[in-house]
Amino acid sequence: MFLITTIVISLVLFVYFKVNQTRSSGPAEKRSYAAKSSVAAGVFLAAFGINSFAYYLTGPAAFVLLLFVAVGGANIFLGIRNFKQLKPYVEKELAANDQ
Repeated sequence: MFLITTIVISLVLFVYFKVNQTRSSGPAEKRSYAAKSSVAAGVFLAAFGINSFAYYLTGPAAFVLLLFVAVGGANIFLGIRNFKQLKPYVEKELAANDQ
């Protein structure tokens, strides 16, 4: 049940961040929302891979587990790294928009 909840929440967050990405005005803010959506997509892929292996327990499910956890982990790692790099630029952009 935990994995299914994680899958649904990560999909909702993915859609939320993508909608905010299209609504935002500045380029740094858009890239920040893209990085957040990448993390949500990574969590979805990892949770889906673990859930598929827990449900089927077969060889192909193990391959799907390894593949999805590897791709999901890469999305999570790169999304967090991009978000950390963009954070100062987003703060400057938002401060400039408030003035």
